[in-house]
Amino acid sequence: MIPSNFLKVSDIAEDGNDGELDLTIADVRPEELRSDGEPRTKWVLYFKEHERGLVLNTTNLRALAKICGSDLSEDWIGKRVRLFVTPVQFKSEMVDAIRIKAAAPTDLRFVGPSAAAVDEIPA
Repeated sequence: MIPSNFLKVSDIAEDGNDGELDLTIADVRPEELRSDGEPRTKWVLYFKEHERGLVLNTTNLRALAKICGSDLSEDWIGKRVRLFVTPVQFKSEMVDAIRIKAAAPTDLRFVGPSAAAVDEIPA
């Protein structure tokens, strides 16, 4: 069997990552792929941390635009996203699919209360 160049549900669910994977967008570009024997241009998302790309469907394209705050794919480079597996309806059955949401923040430093937030007790 020839290994795929693109991410599959099984790639996201492996390695004990609970079906979620946080990645940094390295590139997004249109590629000509075959679907039902016909060539079709699809957008493919590539990541710094993974060698395989993610072929984007309309749902994931819209999610990316919302997460990144832009419809321009060049604005997506460097953004962190979380890929996750969820059941979706495909034709007449439920199947697992890869979806995209915002990644968890990585900078969780504690910042103490401001001086204005500290109540002073009068003497």
